[in-house]
Amino acid sequence: MGTDATYVPRHKLWMAARLHATGDIMDENVQQVWDECVSVSESVTQGEHLSPDQDILLKALKSADHPGHVRAVGYGVTKGEYFPRLPRKKEARVPTDEFEAMKKELVHLRSMVEKNNQYCESLRGEKGGDASKVTKIVVHQSSLRGSVYNQLGDTLHNRPLPPEHVRVGVEIVLDGNAPLPVPNEDAGLLLLDDALGAHVAWPIGLIDLKIKQFQQPNEHDKDTIPTKESVASGNEISVQKPVNLYGSSDKVPYLTFLHTYLKDSLTRQWDVPMPKEIFNEEYTELLSHSDIYEIINHEWLGSCTICVYVRLLYNLLLVPNMWVSRFCFINPTKIGPEYTQQSQYIGQTFIERDQPNTLFLSPYNTGDHWMLVVVNPTTEIIYYLDSLGVNIGQRQQLRRMFDNAVKIYRTANKGTKVSKVKFSNIKWTMIKCPTQDNGSDCGYYVLRYMKEILLCSQEGVIPHEYFSTYRLEKYSTELIDEVKQEWCRYVLETIITNK
Repeated sequence: MGTDATYVPRHKLWMAARLHATGDIMDENVQQVWDECVSVSESVTQGEHLSPDQDILLKALKSADHPGHVRAVGYGVTKGEYFPRLPRKKEARVPTDEFEAMKKELVHLRSMVEKNNQYCESLRGEKGGDASKVTKIVVHQSSLRGSVYNQLGDTLHNRPLPPEHVRVGVEIVLDGNAPLPVPNEDAGLLLLDDALGAHVAWPIGLIDLKIKQFQQPNEHDKDTIPTKESVASGNEISVQKPVNLYGSSDKVPYLTFLHTYLKDSLTRQWDVPMPKEIFNEEYTELLSHSDIYEIINHEWLGSCTICVYVRLLYNLLLVPNMWVSRFCFINPTKIGPEYTQQSQYIGQTFIERDQPNTLFLSPYNTGDHWMLVVVNPTTEIIYYLDSLGVNIGQRQQLRRMFDNAVKIYRTANKGTKVSKVKFSNIKWTMIKCPTQDNGSDCGYYVLRYMKEILLCSQEGVIPHEYFSTYRLEKYSTELIDEVKQEWCRYVLETIITNK
């Protein structure tokens, strides 16, 4: 394109390329986008503003350009060349004294948690048992159920707690007409029904401590949340509940702390060493500011962000539980649509990391969507998890890539469990996993899929109906935020501060 070339909006180029020689529009799908282009164009003419990296075509298509490619404008034109970037506003830095105050606040919060744990352990010691395994103390009494939240010297409703009392959050009430041991007339808390969802003072002598231990959930062992009926009967009803990989449920806002740190940091990128046990090759991932802001701003995730979470899973699950031989990962940067010899790379990884029933987790990016492919080369079963619910029959390029990789493994390895009768049949299983209801969360869904497979998979198998602990129509905001907080904490503590 020369400098004297006449500029033609690319939605018009796209529309012109989809006309037959007779001037007819190709098909109904093109007609829908065509009409949308006309509608958006009219809106822009009337004063509607589009974002800097969006134009009429993208809004009409309702999808982003593939990385490194701009639709309808010809080969070799990059996104940065086609969409001029607006000057970046200079962000106001957090004053050093304010940043130091936030760091002190973090230290204070951790100190409070530690003191609370020590106090809870002292209560547990009075009842006997192994205090080192306490992760949460739950209150049981004939009239209610709740959780102990206090620390020494705590107050309640701006008043000091009475001696030998603790602050209890009331979660479930069985006898609503029973009086509170310590009523609060000013707050209108006289009966147990009044205290539901509130914090009240409760005598230590009337508390029956039940210790909840952190356990890895699996297909037959779910987390439980109590209900009124389950507490009354003594049986708790199993439902889905988050599992924090750090073994705690603290509410420290690591995402906020990381954001504050970046604003005041002069460092623009950090090295993330990737051991060979993760992707079957040792290399260093470069984590940049823009990668971190993908998580902070809840943007569409790139491969670096995905790989950093894989490193987190390696550090927090595979190594401590000695699962390195049970799971391996395929590097998403080596198998994208723009690469060649993907099957050879995947097949060679199968061969070099060959162990019975090892699961190979492969985050795959089509260019505008993340999904997860999990392969058990021993049984020649491939599990397919797509948060859009697209059938594997519509992803033939992906299917050929992994089919060929399994055939490479099959040729080099005689230890497959597949009979000769079925030797040509590679089985694909589409997992009924949670699905997204927007166009940007696919990467976060892949993070959760990987975490849940590592926690729940037994003997190299993923159930067709997915793990019962996580059978959901979609992930809640809380579950998505959980992996974001884990990612931010890992980056802040392990990569940036290198603790």
